[in-house]
Amino acid sequence: MALLAASAVLYFNYNSSNYNNETAGRIVAVENTSAFPEWHRLSDGSRVKVWPKSKLSVEMNSVGRKVNLQGQAFFNVTHQAERPFFVVTSNLVAKVLGTSFLVNANGDKEFVSVKTGLVNVSSPKSKTAVNISPNQQATYNPGVMSLTATLAEKPQRFTSGRLYFEKAPAAEIFDELAKAYRLEINYDKKK
Repeated sequence: MALLAASAVLYFNYNSSNYNNETAGRIVAVENTSAFPEWHRLSDGSRVKVWPKSKLSVEMNSVGRKVNLQGQAFFNVTHQAERPFFVVTSNLVAKVLGTSFLVNANGDKEFVSVKTGLVNVSSPKSKTAVNISPNQQATYNPGVMSLTATLAEKPQRFTSGRLYFEKAPAAEIFDELAKAYRLEINYDKKK
């Protein structure tokens, strides 16, 4: 019994000290070097699914929550109206209060796609901002420095971490797998 009580005290002291350090503005780094997406829980209770070869740094304090992202991650953000949540990439800034959304900072076009809630996406380079809601996405095109809001191409595919295909051509399946796991799949595109 004494061992159980001591373990509980150590656990809560360790967790509360980690939370207090993060809320004081300490930056925490997360990098996924595995071959599969990984879930992480942030100190505010938000959850983030980090894709392979992706990195993020998290800074939380009493007035806000900020994540710098390289790569791709899906966010399920805990609602805290007094502490807005920002995801920053090289070309985009996504601001939310409580929602779930995907941010892709890979390749030529960066995008934010919303599953639930409302996200304000801005681009300092194009000096524009758009609000997007479920099944919409905002895409930044660096060639013309524009930010546009459209319907999400395939909103159901990024939400669960599982890919579902029904009567889809092999090329589409290979392309989606390559995007999801950030790898190159060689196949004969003519067949």
